[in-house]
Amino acid sequence: MVGWSVCSVSGVGEVFVARVISDGKVTVPRRVREVLRIEKGDYVRVTITEVIRKREQRQDRRRDKRRLKKE
Repeated sequence: MVGWSVCSVSGVGEVFVARVISDGKVTVPRRVREVLRIEKGDYVRVTITEVIRKREQRQDRRRDKRRLKKE
């Protein structure tokens, strides 16, 4: 990859929960940025393993499922 420097940190994995804001951005916690030396403009590889919905949304889904069962 011309113009790119890929830095892989062997044996180091950081797991954290991040909130998505209105324009789709998430924040990498300062501690993680410091440990992995992430700087402004760096790219990070993200793997989404779980989506934790707000409580209201989960309740709405349950209500929708119950409504579908009745129909």
